[in-house]
Amino acid sequence: MSAAYRALCVAAKGHQLPRAYSSDLHQHDKDQLAQPKNWARPFAWLLYENGTHLVWMDGANHAVRSMLDMIEYNFAGPAARWYRWDGACLRLTTIRSLREGLVVEAGKLEYLP
Repeated sequence: MSAAYRALCVAAKGHQLPRAYSSDLHQHDKDQLAQPKNWARPFAWLLYENGTHLVWMDGANHAVRSMLDMIEYNFAGPAARWYRWDGACLRLTTIRSLREGLVVEAGKLEYLP
């Protein structure tokens, strides 16, 4: 089990979320984070009443801003919590902070930790 997945489980338990679709966390997120190539990749993670969403923030995904905005608009409610994994530590954050960390340079989207 990866350190990132363990951190997600601790956060989820602390907020008693998700209340539904826990397979998002215990199957989909776990499977993504079990791959060694993903252990140090930075990501944003939304924990909310009806599941989770994980968005890679390392520049491999050129639609990061659109993904964050779509997830925030469609899924984030009053109980939702955004987190950021920097490759070593999971930290509570805000959608605004995640957006501000994105820069577009020479057509490539990158995340500034």
